[in-house]
Amino acid sequence: MEYAIAYNTLAGGEALAKTWDPGSVVFQNDMTSTFPRQVDPATDSCLGMGGFSVGYERLIVMAAPCFNSRGTAVATHELTHEVQASVSNGNNARNLVPVWFAEGQPQVVGPVMAKLNGNDNYAAERAEIIERIVANRSMADLTAMEGETRNSPDENIRLSEYTAGAAMMEYLIARSGFKKSLAVLTLSNSLGKGADLDTAHMMVNFRSAFQSVYGQSLDDFYVEVLPYVNFLGAHYDDAIYYNVSALADEPGTKILLGNGCFAVGYTANLQQQVGATWVDIASAKGWNDMTSDIECRGRQAGSSFRPWTIAEVARGSTLRWHVYTKSDDWYSNSSIY
Repeated sequence: MEYAIAYNTLAGGEALAKTWDPGSVVFQNDMTSTFPRQVDPATDSCLGMGGFSVGYERLIVMAAPCFNSRGTAVATHELTHEVQASVSNGNNARNLVPVWFAEGQPQVVGPVMAKLNGNDNYAAERAEIIERIVANRSMADLTAMEGETRNSPDENIRLSEYTAGAAMMEYLIARSGFKKSLAVLTLSNSLGKGADLDTAHMMVNFRSAFQSVYGQSLDDFYVEVLPYVNFLGAHYDDAIYYNVSALADEPGTKILLGNGCFAVGYTANLQQQVGATWVDIASAKGWNDMTSDIECRGRQAGSSFRPWTIAEVARGSTLRWHVYTKSDDWYSNSSIY
């Protein structure tokens, strides 16, 4: 059975989590080192996935404020890590397979399983992943995701396992099925005999397991998957204009503008097409800071915001955003909800 702990502050979360297994030195040290790497909910209520998994304890830990908007994606991502642990005797997938595999797999499976109040959140969650993929990736960029990236000085590599890695796993699972991706984990764990290996030795086992399960060398897979990663990185604007997800605490659907970068002081309205006329149906309830987004990166401070709102919209409605000031008037492409 899996269990979950939710926290509102980092200090409170660490203290609460440590009560789970006070007698385990390994677990206590793990929590001491893991919590400082999390984003403080007091600073950003839901940045990134907002949680982590402790497979050997069958425990997931999540930032409670995330459940205002993305709770299903947090939970399903972390529960996928628990599935990884269940096929590898509780071992952390990052010790068995490259990080693009360890994090890419939950990034793909999580959105598929993310449902809330009867609403399917797959399109919205996948959109958030794809829009952060940097275009023109190289073979070196893929191999960089074999080891940890969190300390990489290259911002295009840092944590790219959650974006480009997700594209790689999406391709692999679509091509060869989910069961084989679990089989690679199982075999990698068997070859490693549960040891905490360095990246070089882990990769020897993973390459062997990958070849055995897929009948293809890892290098050949990199060559095959790279064009797909770059296609997504270059074309996310072609298909993504709204990230849509249901909220548990307010009726309606949360609708976020998926492109553009706007300064503080803009006004925004969500519009619906009625016949030949566009009608305002909701004004912006808030603005997300998209400083880290590919499109907005490097913009002048205060010029990287996108609006969001909550509206009750019927499926099949045609929507667009109108963002404007007295001197600027901008409309997004239309999109069918």
